[in-house]
Amino acid sequence: MQQLQKAFHSMSVLSFPNENCQRNWWYIPGLLPLFIFLILFINTLQGAFLEVEYDINIKFSEPTHTIYGYETVHIRNTSSFSIDTIYVHLSPNGFRSTESHYYQRSEDLLEDPVRMSIQSISSNGAACRFFDNEYLSMGILLPSPLAPQDSVNISIDFTITIPRGNHPRCPTYKGSTYKLIRFIPTVERFTEKGWSPASYNTIEPSCRSHRLYRLKIQLPEKYNVISSLPLESTQTVNSGEIVHSFKPLHIQDLAIVFSASYQLSSTFFRETPVYLLFPLSKKNNYINPVNQIIEYLTIDILNLYSGLFIPYPHKQLSLTTAGIPNGFTTSNLIILDKKMYRNLAKLDYASLYGLAHAIAKEYFKFYILENPNQSEWLNDGLTNLAASIYMSRNYRQTLAHFHIKEHPQQTYYNLALRLSALAFDQKQISQPLYTSANKNSSFVLLEQIRDYKGQKILEMLNYYIGDSLFQICIRELLY
Repeated sequence: MQQLQKAFHSMSVLSFPNENCQRNWWYIPGLLPLFIFLILFINTLQGAFLEVEYDINIKFSEPTHTIYGYETVHIRNTSSFSIDTIYVHLSPNGFRSTESHYYQRSEDLLEDPVRMSIQSISSNGAACRFFDNEYLSMGILLPSPLAPQDSVNISIDFTITIPRGNHPRCPTYKGSTYKLIRFIPTVERFTEKGWSPASYNTIEPSCRSHRLYRLKIQLPEKYNVISSLPLESTQTVNSGEIVHSFKPLHIQDLAIVFSASYQLSSTFFRETPVYLLFPLSKKNNYINPVNQIIEYLTIDILNLYSGLFIPYPHKQLSLTTAGIPNGFTTSNLIILDKKMYRNLAKLDYASLYGLAHAIAKEYFKFYILENPNQSEWLNDGLTNLAASIYMSRNYRQTLAHFHIKEHPQQTYYNLALRLSALAFDQKQISQPLYTSANKNSSFVLLEQIRDYKGQKILEMLNYYIGDSLFQICIRELLY
């Protein structure tokens, strides 16, 4: 018991990779094998019985706020049995009408329903029948069964009229800034048990495995654009519009942001491009000082994480801002909420923690291979841990760099302290690291407690096995 208390007292002084003292981790039988087992287990890809690639072409119509999409999905059957139906996930259709469950929960974020309309579907050039099962997945009937090791190209012609709003789970726009989130048909999960379309009544895609994405988007020339993919080239076409072509990448999810009122700039972290799509200053359209601060902070965070873990593992990173509450993070793309964006200019503690947390997600959520049967507490705990290490090491020197004095009241914004207070809620403290959201009245509270607990468990493991070995385990997880 005394050792456990000592461990918790030491949680606030993490300092790896330099080991300041010897930890008596060998007194806990099986702790090291358990930790290595967790790493190997979370890093095991399961349920990959289909190889899938997406080739996406989009044209945007500004007057009607509509995107016209043409998607080709290349599917190879790597299972041991034939497939006669392909199920795809249509996330926007969760908000298809004012009667839909998700729309009613989001009326403060959406002014109108949003629906993905399927115009036509073909398989290797032959027309396909398809059906909507009234959930969020659509069945595509193949003209002939797809035998094991065979491939097929499914072409889907679709349109989406984008509603005004700031929703983190569907396409929306505000002013002249458009966010395309969960906006394409994606293939559902296929396992050794086959399809389970009746269970896909959720906004979240059932499959988050890394897939190869290719993207082209045609926009009026006044728009700047960023996405989860790095920009490769631009080409001017008729009517003064520009086709933006992006380099293909294997990623978990694809999102796009384009704006006629934001300025696009770029920098490099070592050899990795970092794209910044932010508002200009309201005075004479000068570069906003906030943008320069965010650029500095982003490079500073990437530099620390690359030393602690591995060099930044993706081909690019894009950042922008929107009115999405609490922001949004997906593969290679971070959307800061407007309040966080403004407060970063003052180096507000909670806002800087939020930026460090979002970048840490690119390591521990969108880079690690998906394991659908494993709780995400380990990834979430590592994300929180990384952000906490950054704040403990770099916050004061960042204030000094910008000649900002630390005010005593800033300690009240310490996110770790706020999460700690939440964790002591008597009704919630006994919850396990992972609990189904429908068993709890407050999903946000549950998520915060789970992440905080995950971080503290990892800090305790770090204390007992030592800084060097803990760092080796994290690097093994990422590699």
